[in-house]
Amino acid sequence: MSRVIQAAYVAVAASTILLVACSKERPEGGATLAATAEKAPPAPATNAAVRPNYWQDIGPLFRDKCIDCHGDATAAGFVLSSYDHVLARASMVRHAVAGRHMPPWGIESGCGTFDHDPGLAADQVALVTTWIDNGMPEGDPRSAPPPTPRKELVQPLAGPLTTLSFGQGYEPGPGDAIDRCFLVEGADVAAGFVTGLSLPRDAGLRQVTLFAVDTDSAADAARALDAADAEPGFRCPTQRLANTRVLASVTSGEPVLRLPSGTGFALTAKQRFIAQTQFEILFSDRSIRRGEISLLVEANARPARWVEVRADASKVKTNERAATIEEWSVIQGAGQVYGVYPFMRRLATSLQLRIDRPEGRGRRCMIQQTSWQYPMLRVPRFYTSPIPLEAGSLGVLSCRYNTLEFSAVAAGVSRAVDEECAALLYLVD
Repeated sequence: MSRVIQAAYVAVAASTILLVACSKERPEGGATLAATAEKAPPAPATNAAVRPNYWQDIGPLFRDKCIDCHGDATAAGFVLSSYDHVLARASMVRHAVAGRHMPPWGIESGCGTFDHDPGLAADQVALVTTWIDNGMPEGDPRSAPPPTPRKELVQPLAGPLTTLSFGQGYEPGPGDAIDRCFLVEGADVAAGFVTGLSLPRDAGLRQVTLFAVDTDSAADAARALDAADAEPGFRCPTQRLANTRVLASVTSGEPVLRLPSGTGFALTAKQRFIAQTQFEILFSDRSIRRGEISLLVEANARPARWVEVRADASKVKTNERAATIEEWSVIQGAGQVYGVYPFMRRLATSLQLRIDRPEGRGRRCMIQQTSWQYPMLRVPRFYTSPIPLEAGSLGVLSCRYNTLEFSAVAAGVSRAVDEECAALLYLVD
């Protein structure tokens, strides 16, 4: 594909992405969000007696569910903090809410009970769509319920933080240049346990997935990739480097991650890392480009590890709307499962993991991710209560992909789908 054609493709994609809330994704079904947004909403109604209306119903709901990302124009591209703001984006709001794209979550209820669910309940989705379909009555500002105290979704990590810097001199751009891996070494990391991660909101970063580099040979392999690349860092490899451990991800939508209380991942003094980074390049006001992530490292914690259930994503078929792969594998480990970490990429649409206990003693659904947005949702999800895992349990993992728009041939060279299908269980012995 020529650079001109690629640039044109990226420009069209960027304009489509800009029309969605935090997810910035295109939905399935063929019609673009731009086409959806062009459909004129009903003329607004102002009758204060009509329910639902903005001041009594929609404003309070949006305050609780949307304003953390849409309270200012730099957070998610546009504002939803007033009646006029919502009115201007009504068609897009309806699409994002009805399609469960917003707020970004996408986990089906009834398959695991998770902390910090920001999603809308079915009756809340119906409330928003009914309000829009009925002409978006504003109501009377005097009828608005008094603001209720609410805990902000984003609370800073408490305690001294260790900041890792990376990517100096790299200029992100469209296409493959939006993603980059960087070896991080020489940081003043104390031996202990990482129990939290934090991403600065003003750094122009969409997502950082952090890996621990545990051996000199792994660091040498990363240095070789860096040296062979003309720009700072290196193109992230399809296969994970040997002797590296995935720790966690943070995103611009969820910039703070706290691991379950009293648990964490062991780090050595002067620990080395790889920062797998996706930059935000869509909004012109995001001119700050600094690679940075902060860690909360504590001296003592119960050691945790990720136990991986993985399917071979190279088997994904191209030119299919619902290409599905499934894998059955015996899980190597036992203990308490505190959470699960969906590990997919851009073409994925859903993931499901269930655990079958040994000797047919029952099964449990661990997660059913029915909507997937790689830039926003590739983060660990933790249960309200840990789930026991028995040795010899069977993991049944399935992933689904939309590969209709994927071309198996690029510049005359055949290539495989660059995808993953994995679910990582946060296990504490």
